[in-house]
Amino acid sequence: MIGRSFGLPLLERLLPGPRVLPTLSELQWLQLVVEERSGAAPEYRFRHGLVRDVAYGTLVESRRRELHVRVGEALVDLH
Repeated sequence: MIGRSFGLPLLERLLPGPRVLPTLSELQWLQLVVEERSGAAPEYRFRHGLVRDVAYGTLVESRRRELHVRVGEALVDLH
């Protein structure tokens, strides 16, 4: 799905608008995600690769496939 680092524009295409920033804030408060770069297009990263791996591993296979498609489409649109 998303790698260890990911940008806000990508997340905004995957999550409904009002949920993105509160969700990121909570993940930062829990120290699971850190902001790598601020500005017009902030970038974030998982604090540790294991956090990403556990999050990925909890996805049901059908949901994982759906998210792979959506991330791929979003990346094509963005680039």
